[in-house]
Amino acid sequence: MKTTRAEEGFTLIELLVAIAIVGVLASIGLPTYQSYRNRAKAAKVVTELKQFSSAFYVYYIDQNQFPADSNETIPLGMEGLLPPQFVQTTAIGGRYNWEGPDFYPYAGISITSNPDADLIVLVDSLFDDGSLLTGKFRQTPNGRPTFVIEE
Repeated sequence: MKTTRAEEGFTLIELLVAIAIVGVLASIGLPTYQSYRNRAKAAKVVTELKQFSSAFYVYYIDQNQFPADSNETIPLGMEGLLPPQFVQTTAIGGRYNWEGPDFYPYAGISITSNPDADLIVLVDSLFDDGSLLTGKFRQTPNGRPTFVIEE
């Protein structure tokens, strides 16, 4: 007597259902992942800006003035106070730039190269009011988002 053996494995329908379920789960999870990633980038920028502002205040206390304006470089006299991240690309794009009171009516740290607008608003919401028109982190007349340290 000959017995037939049933084939083991998945049918095409079962595979299609499994792929559809994975696709739905991915479409739900991807935006959430992107949101967490953007919040982490913004939080890193906020942390770095606060760290940099502390270094500028140390300089101010020592020299009784803020350093002169610089263009995407570490300002003169700040070499030992600022970490290397100051001259590297930020987590949200662009680079940090010191805007000294010798050229501006304020002292602050701006981000150059117009990073993603949604990320800039997210940074602002972590700093203060979520509006780039008011608060310590705002869009200055030169068009750059800037963390204003002193006015």
